[in-house]
Amino acid sequence: AELGTMRVSEEVEAIEAMGISPLRFLVAPRVLALFSLMPCLSVVSSVAAIIATAFISSTYFNIAFVYFGDLVLNALLIRDIITGVIKSFLFGILISAIACYRGLNVEGGAAGVGTATTSSVVTAITTVIAFDTLFNIVYVVFFP
Repeated sequence: AELGTMRVSEEVEAIEAMGISPLRFLVAPRVLALFSLMPCLSVVSSVAAIIATAFISSTYFNIAFVYFGDLVLNALLIRDIITGVIKSFLFGILISAIACYRGLNVEGGAAGVGTATTSSVVTAITTVIAFDTLFNIVYVVFFP
């Protein structure tokens, strides 16, 4: 949305007129930020899910936290953690590339920004699901 608004208000053209590449000045920091922060988001959400599951298991099923922790540690594999982190890097690049592409190709004023933002979200979700499926197929075939 931010890049789309900059495109509509002709700020991107002003940056180009100053001789600065919009890809280097606007897109690269966003891609780098999402590439580096997606694994952090993935780890935090996984830890929050485990804590919430421990709380629900304790509340509804009377499973002690210590026993739940042992079950989680026995079921959790290092390769699952590594796979999740690798996928989060891939998803960070995909989401940022799609969002920046849609943002830099906005036309039609404020309505175009809204349409591009919605299109960016839908495309990113669909692409992430497709690449997750493809990644899992390749992972299962080559690393059984």
